[in-house]
Amino acid sequence: MKRNNVFLCSILLIIIISGSIFSSAFGSSDNVTSLIKNGNNAIYAKNFTGAISYYDQALKINPNNTNALINKGVALGNLQNFTGAISYFDQALKINPNNTDVLNNKGAALIKEGKFDEANSNFDKVLKINPKNSIALSNKKVISNRYNPTQPYNASRFTLFAQVEIRDKDNHLVGYIEPQIIQVPDPDFLDIVLDTWSAGTFNQSGAILTIEKSTIQKDGKDFDVFKFSNNSTFDGTSTMVSKTGYTIGGIWVIYGFHDGYQLETGDREILKFTIIRPVR
Repeated sequence: MKRNNVFLCSILLIIIISGSIFSSAFGSSDNVTSLIKNGNNAIYAKNFTGAISYYDQALKINPNNTNALINKGVALGNLQNFTGAISYFDQALKINPNNTDVLNNKGAALIKEGKFDEANSNFDKVLKINPKNSIALSNKKVISNRYNPTQPYNASRFTLFAQVEIRDKDNHLVGYIEPQIIQVPDPDFLDIVLDTWSAGTFNQSGAILTIEKSTIQKDGKDFDVFKFSNNSTFDGTSTMVSKTGYTIGGIWVIYGFHDGYQLETGDREILKFTIIRPVR
């Protein structure tokens, strides 16, 4: 049986429900308060779509209700719509830029999108307000463990980040492997591949390939940055990421990705690689 929203490795951080959801909505009518309460109960019942409906009704009455904005963002985050979640957190931050619950939630959503520097900035804002905020401190440690922005530029030859997503036909995230640094099994072969890549978007046997190339400077040295993504749709016969792993140069680098999840027609696999190497 297919399971929705199954993450097959550790998740960077679960977006939390703001502690402020228990307080009365500022300047709201009894009807708005009731709608928000119903939305909160729906979140606890994991009925995130139903929760959004209640918050939308509340926001029609009071578009600036902070509780409704925050918790609609939380519900969207639980539906893996992190971009949508961030937009509602931003609206709440326009009303109160120092709301640490919102800043922490926005930071968590940014982590999910792989925007580590932006996420770190949000947690730093929290710690300026409350230097002992355990959520911000924990998240900064998560970022430090998952992504060291100086590491790629200390590598003697290559640093390769890999990330994998599986999304169902409704674009819900049902499988996910966080960005991780993996070993390059054959550097000489990879040099040849990178030198033949052209930037652009290509359709290769139904799979959409996108290649971006840039050169950046770090500590007085130039580095090539290659971003490669492979977006393919499962049609019942095509081959996608193996149930046991994904290979680069014949070496398994990602394991157990499909365990507990049965692919269905219309599911999409998105492989994302970022490769950094010193300019030769």
